[in-house]
Amino acid sequence: MKFSDLDAVFRPKSAALIGASRDSRKWGFKIGLNVIAEKFRGDFYLVNPRETEFLSRRVYPSVLDIPGPVELAIIVIPAPLVPPVLKECGKKGVKAAVVITSGFSEFSPEGGKLETEITRIANDHGIILVGPNTMGIYSSDVKLHALMVPVAPLPGKISFVSQSGNLGVQLLTESLAHEVGFQKFVSNGNEAMLHSEYYLEYFGDDPETRTIMVYLEGFKNPTRFLEIARRVSRKKPIVLLKGGKTDSGARAALSHTGAMRSAREISSAIFRQAGIIEVDDTTELLDVAKGFERLPLPRGPNVGIITGGGGWGVITTDACELHGLRVPPLSAGLTGELRKIMPDFWPGGNPIDLVATVKSPVVQASIKKLAAEPYIDAVIGLGVANRARALTEIPEAVARTMPPEMLREKTRAMEEGDRQLAELVRDLIEHHRKPIIAVSIYRTGSKDREISPIVTYPTPERAVRVLARMYQYRQLQQKKD
Repeated sequence: MKFSDLDAVFRPKSAALIGASRDSRKWGFKIGLNVIAEKFRGDFYLVNPRETEFLSRRVYPSVLDIPGPVELAIIVIPAPLVPPVLKECGKKGVKAAVVITSGFSEFSPEGGKLETEITRIANDHGIILVGPNTMGIYSSDVKLHALMVPVAPLPGKISFVSQSGNLGVQLLTESLAHEVGFQKFVSNGNEAMLHSEYYLEYFGDDPETRTIMVYLEGFKNPTRFLEIARRVSRKKPIVLLKGGKTDSGARAALSHTGAMRSAREISSAIFRQAGIIEVDDTTELLDVAKGFERLPLPRGPNVGIITGGGGWGVITTDACELHGLRVPPLSAGLTGELRKIMPDFWPGGNPIDLVATVKSPVVQASIKKLAAEPYIDAVIGLGVANRARALTEIPEAVARTMPPEMLREKTRAMEEGDRQLAELVRDLIEHHRKPIIAVSIYRTGSKDREISPIVTYPTPERAVRVLARMYQYRQLQQKKD
């Protein structure tokens, strides 16, 4: 198999849902609805011998009855029916099949034998097999939303392979509130044919993928995984969360996907050797992938901090030091420049405490001057972004009490300040090639599915962890060079 063959999974020109159903409780309805609603760019066919119509579309009794070619089959029928249907797919010339159906090796020994049988059939007919026991796939390239839940990720440059379908879909859903965009996603299920490293290699060669996310419960072939990951991580970052690190977690993983446990020390050593960034939890997995996708790497460990209040600056400084970053003193030249725009009682120093002077011109000038300093490798702004959101989330009683024109004017002014800051940050990142991150208590959300130019996190600790992981990757790359 050539790895370009996975184009049939992620860039199919045509697809068929085998097991389409008008029963809204069934996966055959939910997946069909998702694919149609999100306007898959290829030809989409529906198959079920007991149905004739689905959402005003014709339903064919068999994949063999479909008049046009079918590159991808999405199979949601009961497990015992999969083998004969997979043979029909072979006769039709189907190139790839995503078997959503469970009840295979993760369920029982008999299910394991059935899984072996469908893998043999797929091999005999030259069909690439995803799964079984998967929650589906997503591809921004062709707007293919073949998922079991109604989630439509934002388009982006992250591709994600997950050995857990529900964890993967949870993160796709959570990503909407944090402006994280995805290019491709696959829940690889039991990995009867394709193991995690196959997707790693494909995503590594995919020009539309900038960052790779992985949730892994066990290795099928640790040596091959290490070999491929080492090669891919030279080109783009791999951010990985390992499940089953404890004895109890390992037992859960075995019952979940049939994944055999690898000792924590062995797996972590494999990841380090391969240049993989291993994270500790699902929140960090999403946060770090977002940073890699949208920001340049820091050249060194020195962080400049701008804060609307002293406490945030203290916490962020502590977090930097605890994660191997530094908060260096400001140069005399920069201190002098800042004194020209700060109040007389400005204390000086890094973090740069704005002492409640959060006027847009002062904030923008401070960030611009700090980012230009050659000894500063990254900038964190605390409480300076998304300020207009404060007015949209004030208590209703306060909003009713303020004169309407005053509220409208303040909202317009703060929105304009947010817009100017976003443009400035975008330009500074492009010019200086340094990461600039904001911390805001207000979630940005995703208006009209557009992503803000400012990368924002809800707490200082999460922002610092991202910078620390990005600097770790920079160091790993330097060691390889």
